[in-house]
Amino acid sequence: MNLSIYKKFMEEGLNLNQEDKERNTLLIYALEARHYETIQYLFEHTANIDVINNHIEIIKLLKFDKISFNKEIRKVLDLLIKYGLDINRKDNDDNTPLIYAINVKNEEIVSYFFKSSS
Repeated sequence: MNLSIYKKFMEEGLNLNQEDKERNTLLIYALEARHYETIQYLFEHTANIDVINNHIEIIKLLKFDKISFNKEIRKVLDLLIKYGLDINRKDNDDNTPLIYAINVKNEEIVSYFFKSSS
């Protein structure tokens, strides 16, 4: 979805943190699309980062195994961290976003997470 659709939802009074039947929110859909402007807009309008922190495996929607670490991905990760992404949060298998990046051998994202956690 593009940003104008999200804005339309806001105008209609949609709760940005409302989950659908798959337990996804608008923030999760924007993350999956890796759409920086939409993610930023949602955070500026009360989107809750806890939907990602409480289910940290959602960060895998960025598809670390299929992407190069470009400016777009860096901006998205920087934004998530700015709004409170806990990069040290563990999933039910004790994996963190760093472990996800290591498992798919994405050295650039591994390096980014090391730098971000220090």
